[in-house]
Formats: sequence, C-alpha cells, structure tokens
Amino acid sequence: MERILDTTTNCRGNEIPTALLYQEGGRLYLLEVNCWSSNYLGLGNCNCINHPPIVDDPVSTNEVIERFGVEALDGFEKPGDAQLVFDAFGIEIDELETYLKVSYHFNINPLPGLRERTDAEIVFGEDPDLLVFPDLLPGTVVFIINSRGEISVREA
Repeated sequence: MERILDTTTNCRGNEIPTALLYQEGGRLYLLEVNCWSSNYLGLGNCNCINHPPIVDDPVSTNEVIERFGVEALDGFEKPGDAQLVFDAFGIEIDELETYLKVSYHFNINPLPGLRERTDAEIVFGEDPDLLVFPDLLPGTVVFIINSRGEISVREA
C-alpha cells in the first residue's frame, strides 16, 4: 500500500509527489523530496551529485499523524512488530536487537535503560507464549526480551 501525502508542480508543469507514505511488511516508510532544486525532479538546476534528490526513511506512526493527520494512515494494514518497536524506541528492530545482544554479551542488563527511554511495557522472558499479563489493559503492547537479545511483541 502506498499513499501520496503531498505534491507540488515542478518547472515543467508536472505535478510530482513530494511526500509518499508506503508500507512493507507492516513497517511504514516515508519517501520525501530532499532537494527542492533538483534537476532530476524538474524543480531547478541542481544535479544532486553530493546529495540524494529523494530520501526514503522509516517513520513512526506518531510522526505521520502529527505531520499529515490520522487520515494518512487510512487503508494501511495493522502495524507489524518492526513498526511497534520503531514507534516505542525510535530505532529499527534489528538495531535494537544488536544492542541487546552486545549488552548481554558484556553482562550488562539493558532493560533498565530501555525502560527509562520509553513508557512501553518491557519484560524479560524466554518463552513469550507462556506469559500472561492480567494487570494490563487489553490491547496494551508488551515487548518481551529474552537472554539472546531477541524481541517478541505481544498484546495483553
């Protein structure tokens, strides 16, 4: 699924997208114009040799809502685990798992630092299927981290 969120008319009179939201595997990405003088896009005379004319970055659900409104998310599928991790911690799931693995390798407990950084529910557990959360409201997202530095995401 993809949705054009903003457009502009270039020097050639063509309407081009300047912000495009798309989803891959439950993860949101925002493709945006990076150079507003890009010859490649017909916006000016910059050849964009030292910088990309367009950037393609992961984006949090909150940022999409703040910048484009909640309607921008209409029609997209439910967020996947990678999106939920990015929304809670601000980094990609593989980057966070690398941090966790390195921390555990050096016998450092990463959970207190993670809990300080976010309001998300974070627990330690080896088998996420055996955990229950009777004190949490239904629909609360829980991040379960095991001793191998892997993250599982469950709803209470």
